[in-house]
Amino acid sequence: MSRITELEQQIKELENKTQELQKELEFEMQKTEIEYPPLKIREMYWFINDEGLVFRTRWDEDRFDKRRCKIGNVFSTEEKAEKELKKLFLLTRFRMFRDRCNRGWEPDFKDVSQDKHSIQFNYNFGTFTIFNSGHIDGFRLLGYFKEREDAERAIELFGDEIKRLFVEEEK
Repeated sequence: MSRITELEQQIKELENKTQELQKELEFEMQKTEIEYPPLKIREMYWFINDEGLVFRTRWDEDRFDKRRCKIGNVFSTEEKAEKELKKLFLLTRFRMFRDRCNRGWEPDFKDVSQDKHSIQFNYNFGTFTIFNSGHIDGFRLLGYFKEREDAERAIELFGDEIKRLFVEEEK
């Protein structure tokens, strides 16, 4: 093999390696990169402040706008912001109820014999179901209950609100 052919082959290998590294770089950037909403400068949006009130402001792409965007606190309408606020209130009350019921208990997914009760919604029947998990974690938004009775009580207390804010939204 001539020196020219050898150099051409090395260039080709480097080009291939560069393409691979470029794809890897793009993948890594997608993990952390925040794409700011498609708002124009001075366009109005709504956010939830630290007192739980919905406010309207203009997008200036300043540090406040970017921080709100990073935590999902930028909404295109007042209604969307209000609904998100209601979800946050519901989830907070639900977690407090669940944690009080569980009294420090945490699910152990390595212990398949341990009961872990989660609340799911059955779209076919329009009802809630309590599912007992062994060793699979479905990343449940509402978490797990140690006792089935506590999960049933949670449905009684919060079911209508969960349906209105989370289930009906997905239809």
